[in-house]
Amino acid sequence: MSKPAHKLRQPAFPTAGLSAAARHNPGYSGPSRELTEAQLKLPFFRKALECLKSIPQTRFKLLPRLIRTNGNERITRIEVYHNLAAAAEPILVRLDLATGVLGWLDEAGNFRLNNQKGLAYDAGLRPATLNRLFKLLERAGYLSRRVERIAVREHGVQLVRTRVMIRFTELFWRHLRLSFAHTLARKAARKKR
Repeated sequence: MSKPAHKLRQPAFPTAGLSAAARHNPGYSGPSRELTEAQLKLPFFRKALECLKSIPQTRFKLLPRLIRTNGNERITRIEVYHNLAAAAEPILVRLDLATGVLGWLDEAGNFRLNNQKGLAYDAGLRPATLNRLFKLLERAGYLSRRVERIAVREHGVQLVRTRVMIRFTELFWRHLRLSFAHTLARKAARKKR
């Protein structure tokens, strides 16, 4: 029985980044990426950065689904909120406002996904810690992840590369009380694109 062929994807859509050619691994030894002055002029980025940086103090007011994501009555540990606060700026730097996905359009107009190792390096976290944080946010309904595994042959060895598309949901921005600012920023980004 043959496998159905994938439909041709428009290269500017985020799902096209899952099947894009592999990029060179930069090594992550340079300076970490930060929000630019142009991004900080947008009210959405300023409010989101302030809100996410203060999440350990306001954890009982914001993101209510994250408080008890374990399935029992145990409250989520404070380390999760500290990790989210540490990853706030690297997430916002990589956030594509038009689609809500962590990625960007390259010069040729193809959508590229961000590398989670680079995000973890900029946040000062281990990649496994960041992955656990994303799994917890996914369980709470604050983001959706789509994982694709790609078989790659390098130096005569068969490897499997994993690509993950991370999209933040409307519920995440609503529970951060940034729904209106996010909607305005998303509409402006879509119009500009």
